[in-house]
Amino acid sequence: MKNRITFGFSGRGRIRGLPPLSLFVRESELKPYVKVILAAIVLTGCDECPGGIKPSYQPQDYDPKLTDFAKIALPIINAADQFRKEKGRLPTYDELLVMLPENEKPSNKDGPQRWHYFINDKDYLIAIKLGWDSCLKYTSKDRVWSFDPGDGGMHEVPVKLDPYTK
Repeated sequence: MKNRITFGFSGRGRIRGLPPLSLFVRESELKPYVKVILAAIVLTGCDECPGGIKPSYQPQDYDPKLTDFAKIALPIINAADQFRKEKGRLPTYDELLVMLPENEKPSNKDGPQRWHYFINDKDYLIAIKLGWDSCLKYTSKDRVWSFDPGDGGMHEVPVKLDPYTK
């Protein structure tokens, strides 16, 4: 008798809008590596994969997906700018964390707070992980957003975003 085997994803790897793939086979006939290969085949056609947004994603100005991610950075941008205005310098990472509400702080969980903060003497950069490789970057120097596919190329794509709109 053949059993139904369903390949689905939950938790960290959940893919919104993708139905699970079902096969009717004897589970004993399906090797573990075949399960992985079949799951990978299903994922290759998705803009969002278990790792998030793929490097092949084509960002557009005012892209709704990227705008949602940019909204994650607003409390960080506001806190860093406020600190610079009050103290005349940029906050360190630890000083920035103190200023942020608990739910805006980065965590070890794969949640919406997957951001990184980098500073040099006068400017800061915020990088928000979008996937295994890709990220959205914001630079305070030019106040510009860019999509970095993270595919090893040197081609960040500048993108206009307005995360202040609701």
